[in-house]
Amino acid sequence: MNTNEIKKSLTRRAALAAKLAAIKAEIESIDETVKASLEYQDDAYIIGSFKVYYKQTTTTRLDQAFLKEHEPAAYNRSLVTKTSVYYAVK
Repeated sequence: MNTNEIKKSLTRRAALAAKLAAIKAEIESIDETVKASLEYQDDAYIIGSFKVYYKQTTTTRLDQAFLKEHEPAAYNRSLVTKTSVYYAVK
């Protein structure tokens, strides 16, 4: 692929990204409107052919900052180094 083809592809990508951002914003707006009409409950709301879940959940996670401050040796032993590939278009 030559530079002009890459530029054309990136231009198309930028246009698609703008459309995607607009669609995501519209979805977020719809979701906020729907959530404003509902209350938390464990079971799904059945609205037409849609199942809508709106409930509170609890998660438990490791507090890395606490571990690093109070048990730095354990924190350091727990560190894992991985290699990844970075690709970004700005």
